[in-house]
Amino acid sequence: MSEQRILEGTELTIMEIGGLEVADRTWAVSWPGERLDKALEASVRQLGVVRPLWALESDEGAVLVVDGFRRLAAAGAAGIDSVPVVLLDKKIPADKIFLARCFDIAGRLSPVEASRLADKLRRKFGADDDELAKNFLPLWGMGSSASVLKKLRELERLGEPVARWCAENKTGLREAGLWARLPRQGQRAMLELVRAFKPGGNLLRGYLELAGEISLRENADIEEIFSDARIRKLMLDPHGAASGGRESVHRVLLERRYPALSELRARLTKLKGGLGLDGPLGVEPPRLFEGERYTARFEFGSAEELEQVALKLLGAARSGRVGALFTLLGAPAKSEGKE
Repeated sequence: MSEQRILEGTELTIMEIGGLEVADRTWAVSWPGERLDKALEASVRQLGVVRPLWALESDEGAVLVVDGFRRLAAAGAAGIDSVPVVLLDKKIPADKIFLARCFDIAGRLSPVEASRLADKLRRKFGADDDELAKNFLPLWGMGSSASVLKKLRELERLGEPVARWCAENKTGLREAGLWARLPRQGQRAMLELVRAFKPGGNLLRGYLELAGEISLRENADIEEIFSDARIRKLMLDPHGAASGGRESVHRVLLERRYPALSELRARLTKLKGGLGLDGPLGVEPPRLFEGERYTARFEFGSAEELEQVALKLLGAARSGRVGALFTLLGAPAKSEGKE
């Protein structure tokens, strides 16, 4: 391979954005390339395009963007007509240019983008799995494991709209992998749910794991699982996500995956009411009622409110009936306290 450096023999010029070709995606490393970055757009509006784009003239005379797809999109959105462009020497080997692009984006790729970039390196530039694992995964902050590379390949099964959502929201490798294992229609049904409730990483993983397990156990389609009347009602509520809807969806899925949970929760609600542990004082069991320890959560805005909560807890502990909470978990009753 030639030892010519990337910027040797280049020319810095100003070009109108209409004269730059972006349809050829050979050189794009981030995805989707046309996605607008609001922070970048704000910077371009205030300062212009500070960092020049890279471009390469094709044999047909078109000027192909090599680096700067998002800067170009931001310039267009900001109403800027022309941008600084570095025209690369056509004698520089294509794989060397692309390698420079891969280093330039180090640490900024989502797992879905890394998956697509690895696929492009295989197909267009002849990289093998050993080279990808050794040289590129560490560059992208993903270690150097062949198992990680295998997981990235699984993401190729994501449908286009789901892949875009995962790239734009930087969905984690584990969550994106669970999503990719769903059939295409199931992927789209999950996307509809996720767009409605915008769950964080842990909750998204919960949705994916539970829906997948329910589908296998009941031989049910993901779409049918999400057609549950309780979930549809939450999705139709415009304020559902903000008012705890996303957690309610998780609870519905948990109860369907573990049918006994519904009965246990009903019994717990009744017990808490009898012990005075309802209302502003939140008492929650361990996840899936597996374990022996409860969690109490409460808020107070004055010494008097704190005293009221503390007296409620003390009263429950001394009631002689608090042991029922622990037998509900299948554990021996704790000290019953005194009547």
